[in-house]
Amino acid sequence: MSFAGTYELQSHENFEVFMKAIGLPDELIQIGKDIKSVTKIEQNGDHFVVTVTTGPKVLRNEFDIGKESEIETLTEEKIKTTVNIVDGKLVVQLKSVKSVTELSGDILTNVMTLRDIVYKRICCNLSTTESTPGQSEDSTCPEEKRGWNPELQKNGETKVAELARLLRANSANGKNDTQSSWSAETKHLRYVSKV
Repeated sequence: MSFAGTYELQSHENFEVFMKAIGLPDELIQIGKDIKSVTKIEQNGDHFVVTVTTGPKVLRNEFDIGKESEIETLTEEKIKTTVNIVDGKLVVQLKSVKSVTELSGDILTNVMTLRDIVYKRICCNLSTTESTPGQSEDSTCPEEKRGWNPELQKNGETKVAELARLLRANSANGKNDTQSSWSAETKHLRYVSKV
């Protein structure tokens, strides 16, 4: 089965609870709710390149099925792990988070589980033409499933920029606690969807 394609986030369930459980600050969780992401999967046999763009941030992971690879997690931590295909699904254990990615028609579903917390992302396949997310007329995703809202994207990116300026200003004023906050902020923004 080929997972290759460009997928736009349509909805997610338990986002806040899951992100809090993995240690992201509340400010980032609130910002993350408003920013859509696009996941591009390139596949050549067992070799995958997964690029996730969320607002201005890009996360890229490259791996071969069944071989140990270094994967960057939602918190920017790099973990050596192995991605496998089990029953047609991409399955990987990222420390205490298990990730299962499944393709059904044009819908890519990623389920991440941490203990009893389940975070589910549902993405829709877009056409391969270069266009603004959600705006392609020839998208393989039905119109009613294309939920990208450019105003929310703009508002989310504005919030990110404002937060970055504030954190930098506090850091420049010698407030050491903001450095760890800034690190946590950028870690969340780089995420987006992992395989």
